[in-house]
Amino acid sequence: MRLDATSFADRRLSSLLLVVALTSGGCNGSAPPSNAPSPPSSTPIATLTGSPTASVGPSSSPFELGGFPPPTSGPLPAATTAALQTVLDRSVERGLPGIAATVIVAGRGIWSGAAGSADGSRPLEPDAAFDIASVTKTVIATQVLRLVEAGTIGLDDPMDEHLPADIDVDTNHATIRDLLAMESGIPEPAVVEDPNFDADPGRAWTLDEVLDSIPEDRSERGSFRYSNTSYILLGLVIADATGMSVAEALRSGVLADPRFDRIVYQPDERPIAPLALPFLGGKVRPDILGEGGGYLPDRAAITTVPSAGCIAADAVSLALWAYDLFGGRLLSEPSLLAMTDFGEGTSRDGYGLGVFDFSSFVSGAPAVGNGGWESAGYAAHLVVIPSRGTVIVVLTNTSTNPATTLGPVSAGLSLAVRP
Repeated sequence: MRLDATSFADRRLSSLLLVVALTSGGCNGSAPPSNAPSPPSSTPIATLTGSPTASVGPSSSPFELGGFPPPTSGPLPAATTAALQTVLDRSVERGLPGIAATVIVAGRGIWSGAAGSADGSRPLEPDAAFDIASVTKTVIATQVLRLVEAGTIGLDDPMDEHLPADIDVDTNHATIRDLLAMESGIPEPAVVEDPNFDADPGRAWTLDEVLDSIPEDRSERGSFRYSNTSYILLGLVIADATGMSVAEALRSGVLADPRFDRIVYQPDERPIAPLALPFLGGKVRPDILGEGGGYLPDRAAITTVPSAGCIAADAVSLALWAYDLFGGRLLSEPSLLAMTDFGEGTSRDGYGLGVFDFSSFVSGAPAVGNGGWESAGYAAHLVVIPSRGTVIVVLTNTSTNPATTLGPVSAGLSLAVRP
């Protein structure tokens, strides 16, 4: 139904296509989604970057995974920012109602921009909040890995050991690692795929309703099967391990820095204005804040995917958070390497622990990231290029395939700041 996942096979779009998308002035959404991500031909991030203290190559590539310097607050050069803004403007010309983006380049500066409309009348602001769909999973994975680093849980612990006693789910003998890697074999909750999930935007779906809708079939554990269920269950693991709600655990953990106050876990926390309201069919959803309880996109949408697609954020805050994560400030070197291990040979599926191999979105460099869309009106794309110390976040307030629509935008932005 909604959110993301399976369409990330479209990251096979060639670098040539992405360059054409930038120079021709827009996004290309013609590539059809696939049923499962195909293994990309690029080398795993962990293999190319080595440890955070190791050299990764010539002076044109001075950075590495886990080794970014503190972010520079100064702006990028005027010519560069003009080129970046042009990419966003052309995206709106091609049909997106609104789009916001932030680009951070280690040692060079930061840029944020926006184009289009926030609600059909007001111009979109660069710091507007959006639903970030399955980029939520990267935040959840980071919190889980923090608990692993603390010794609270183990990556290879059976999931059963860390679920609340009142949760009755066939876990398929999956481990914490299986959940993080989308290899639990547990399918999507039926409610997530129901096109009528959002018929009453103000409805709060209960966790029991979501879990009870999980079909009985199970795939072989250890085989890739993208499912929001894995991350819904990881939210329960976080709560059980910390004795807190997921929102409280995040706020005292990977979102503790005040710079991340606008990255909010809904519905426990509410998105902070300014807001980018959702568009469907080219029109803003009428009175959606009133009908949906003030959440993005609404209470019904976020309560069907707790811990899997419920976070709202602005591009600036999310980019700073990703810079800290992949720069080595939130996780240790072993955790980052585990997170960006996409497998080898026949076991390679392009998915690590909460992130995808996004190298095919970037010309000439390995990249990692995540993205997703919410069918009730949002899409998000996060790309990190470790060797260039570059983080790119692109958010839009309409439901669209991020691989084929926002991927070319991310590529265009990466070209504008390429050394």
